[in-house]
Amino acid sequence: MDTGITLLYCPFPTRAAARAASHVLLEKKRAVCCHILPAGASHYIWEGAETVAEEHILLVKTLPAMADAAAAQLAQHHPYSCPAILRFTATANPAFAAWAATIINEFSSPPIG
Repeated sequence: MDTGITLLYCPFPTRAAARAASHVLLEKKRAVCCHILPAGASHYIWEGAETVAEEHILLVKTLPAMADAAAAQLAQHHPYSCPAILRFTATANPAFAAWAATIINEFSSPPIG
């Protein structure tokens, strides 16, 4: 049994924006689970200046075959012009991997939109 899972990491400026992206991913069956972490301070360089901003992290769990579509959906619904969408490959426990495959495979026809 394939136990591969892809995690997408994506910071958002507000919890509401992360929640909206999560809703779209789940509705369109691009993800099986989304987790929004509490706000934290992000320190980064933007347009030549050091910037500090409060951000909420959206962790998206999906199957490797759906990762490109999920990342594209995140980019499309993100309020930033240059969102950080990082992809990690993981191995899940067999029960979770089976559940994830069931969710995605229920909707194995091409997603709408």
